[in-house]
Amino acid sequence: MLHMLLTCLVLLVSSCCGCQGNAQPRSAAHSRNARLASDGATDGTTDTPVNVLVVYYSRTNWTQAYAGHVVEGFASSKFQVQPRVKRVQDTECADLVWADGVIVGSPVYFASMSGEIKSFFDSVQLKCFTWPITEMLYKAGGAFCTGGQQASGRDTTNMGVLAAMTSLHMMVTGGPSAYGASALHLDNVTKIAFKQDEVADARLLGERVANLAGVTRALRA
Repeated sequence: MLHMLLTCLVLLVSSCCGCQGNAQPRSAAHSRNARLASDGATDGTTDTPVNVLVVYYSRTNWTQAYAGHVVEGFASSKFQVQPRVKRVQDTECADLVWADGVIVGSPVYFASMSGEIKSFFDSVQLKCFTWPITEMLYKAGGAFCTGGQQASGRDTTNMGVLAAMTSLHMMVTGGPSAYGASALHLDNVTKIAFKQDEVADARLLGERVANLAGVTRALRA
């Protein structure tokens, strides 16, 4: 009888120790999830909107019109989004500081971004921040463009924008294309209208950048 009692006591003590040993990891995990949830990084429920800046250059208004479809995609984001849409010539350094995510749009000029957009990226270092640039770290980024005729340089145009963003240590994403969204137009068409799939691509880009910005902003806290 004494042997049986001692055996039961040993089993009871071992069981209690096991419960205590497992309690700490669960508590730590719970605290981490609570912290991330408060930042809006788990399910998108947060009272603080995600700030997304859309910058574009548009000489013929096609890229400007396409920027509008990118903004429409914010409505599908898991996060509340506060958009700020600006022509590149009106964009200020304070806009970049404000933004959790930045989406840049350019027309296709000789298979590359326009000179105005290139100057914008140059000014990030020359006018806004000193090197090394840490102010854009972990901010979300995306690119879109429009091109006339066959515009075979649409991918390379978006790639150039994304390359500039990664040089600023931003985290980039695309639409259905790995390089972003793009649309084609003919120079002799006066009415601005895009194909349905081009509009869908723009909206998806806006949604993805907003979602990425909502998650990565917790990394900058």
